[in-house]
Amino acid sequence: MPKSVRTITTPSQSSPRTFANPLSTSDKAAGSPKSVRGIVTNVSNYNPWRHSTCPALTSPSQTCDEERYINAFAPKLRAEGFPAHFIVDTGRSGKQPTGQIEWGDWCNVQGAGFGVRPTTSTGSELVDAFVWVKPGGEVCVLRACGVG
Repeated sequence: MPKSVRTITTPSQSSPRTFANPLSTSDKAAGSPKSVRGIVTNVSNYNPWRHSTCPALTSPSQTCDEERYINAFAPKLRAEGFPAHFIVDTGRSGKQPTGQIEWGDWCNVQGAGFGVRPTTSTGSELVDAFVWVKPGGEVCVLRACGVG
């Protein structure tokens, strides 16, 4: 990986189809820098790498975990000419189910903790590494949760 890496994070529940084009357009407008290898997913979110089945609260989304999201997103990125490699933040996905009331509920997942340990052995040709970007269980949207 180059010394200087520019990262772009994605909204976790955004549609892979609707997000691929603006991301690719931005990359091309910047001259498709060689230092861009892909994107980071799940930053500040609680999604696990893999669910055995999608929880009811994620319906109708078919991309309820990061593995499904990346597998749906990569072909859209490639079709737009953007590199389809990922690193996945697993720093808050240790508790499953999360206890979220609804899909996209960011407020204080009780007992959230570290998920998959950081590694480059991901088992996926699309994922370069699992990382812990944020501390386990850290809350970053207190105002949205009625605090502060």
